[in-house]
Amino acid sequence: MIINVVDFEKLTNVYKPYLDGVKEINIKRDEFITKLEPIRKEMQEIIKSLTSKIEVPGEDKQAKEIKYNELQENAIALDEEFKGLAKEMKDSLNAKTFDELSIMIDEFIEGKDIDIVIGKMEVVFVKPNFEITDNIVDLLRSKNLAD
Repeated sequence: MIINVVDFEKLTNVYKPYLDGVKEINIKRDEFITKLEPIRKEMQEIIKSLTSKIEVPGEDKQAKEIKYNELQENAIALDEEFKGLAKEMKDSLNAKTFDELSIMIDEFIEGKDIDIVIGKMEVVFVKPNFEITDNIVDLLRSKNLAD
């Protein structure tokens, strides 16, 4: 029985569709940061005015505290929304990438005397001649799917 090992982490780090998916997640993150910025600034202004030693006539500290709490709740809700979206996007990207890379591995081993391919994370030791990660990277590059 011939067993080969592949390092999925190394494959994903060069796999263009995966890298594009990571960029998309980062764009979404930046969009959420942009949404959060005005809330953050307003919260800072409220803190600044509440901690100022200068009393402003007619200033309603209680109204500012209420507004601060509302802003804080909005910021928390935005953060939770992004975390949920990011998790969903990452899970989907990881599953799709694994499936696509598995197809590439199947293509590589087709017609070869290989019985099993396992992930490197599960392996304690492997002789270099049983490591096929670089061969899969070469296959991905030949299909213009890797950097």
